[in-house]
Amino acid sequence: MAISRRVTHNCHTALKGTNHVSTTWLAKFLRQNAVPQAQRTGAEVDSAALQHFWERVGVPDVRLKLDKLSSVLRSAKELRNENNYESLLIAHEFRHTGLTELFSRLACTMRRLANVCARVGVCCFVTYMKTRPPREQAFIVRYGRKRILEPIREWHSEPVRREVESLIEEMLRLDANDQAGADDIDLLTSRTYFNEKDGLLNDFRAKITALEAAVT
Repeated sequence: MAISRRVTHNCHTALKGTNHVSTTWLAKFLRQNAVPQAQRTGAEVDSAALQHFWERVGVPDVRLKLDKLSSVLRSAKELRNENNYESLLIAHEFRHTGLTELFSRLACTMRRLANVCARVGVCCFVTYMKTRPPREQAFIVRYGRKRILEPIREWHSEPVRREVESLIEEMLRLDANDQAGADDIDLLTSRTYFNEKDGLLNDFRAKITALEAAVT
């Protein structure tokens, strides 16, 4: 199990700290480096801005939720920064099997943390989406079923799909009646974002082809 130092640090800072955290990291992958900062995918956020936004759309106990998530993410960040599997193996190379139980406990705990974060995130997101037009809600329901649950079923197993479905069930209960509106957003999303992803995939394919040619 890998715990990203950057992800845990940024999440903790955004939830608790006073510094801004950039969510525009996707811009370089979408070839938006030349796009003005205000128009890029993402934003600059901090704890106060998050609290204000979620309170404004009606999420209850926002500060309590943010503080709890910040606290546990801080612990995860410290674990990630202070320990890694390789260094612990080196330190205990003659009896490294003893680490298995510790990493199993860590993995189980992080899974529970991911579950808690997902439920809080979905709760906040659904509260916000209920303020949005029906076509946007219909698109989100479609996205959850087509782009989250279907791939999970193909890649993993039905029990895993059911577990994820239980996490996003509130999202799946949004208004899904405006399918024509969802079609419009789906097309716009595909053209705006996924065309760029196709470019990334083509670049990746070309580099693999070049590597194959070099190896042979």
